[in-house]
Amino acid sequence: MTGEAREAFDKMPERNVLSWTAMLRGYVQEGRLKEAREIFDEMPERNVVAWTTMINGYVIHNKVDLARKLFEVMPGKNEVTWTAMLMGYTRSGRIKEAAELFDAMPVQSAPACNEMIMGFGQDGQVAEARWIFDKMTEKDDVPWSSMIKVYERKRF
Repeated sequence: MTGEAREAFDKMPERNVLSWTAMLRGYVQEGRLKEAREIFDEMPERNVVAWTTMINGYVIHNKVDLARKLFEVMPGKNEVTWTAMLMGYTRSGRIKEAAELFDAMPVQSAPACNEMIMGFGQDGQVAEARWIFDKMTEKDDVPWSSMIKVYERKRF
């Protein structure tokens, strides 16, 4: 994020959740999580997008435990938030925690199911990946491709 973006933000006579979230997202995208968290903590109002942006920032930068702490206190989680947290666990190889979170999800969306298929597959748990796949009522190219990858990985 350029200094100009922060300067413009600081000069704004009135800020709303959209402008605060834009600053938050900029810091997250640059990996400047300390600054992102400062913005997040200063926000007078946070919506689900702001919360999810901060959680996703921690996930992307492999700070899954910090993401989980924030996730636990977040009001009004949505499918995107749940899936972001799930991705944190699967992509850091914490499949048991991912499976527990997946089981607790109010809605197991297609992206969440696909994330679990890939997570189980990476962990060598082919039967579990297939169980998730079989449980999906609607399958597009993504879960089919994921299962192919799971079976290909099994060969090696």
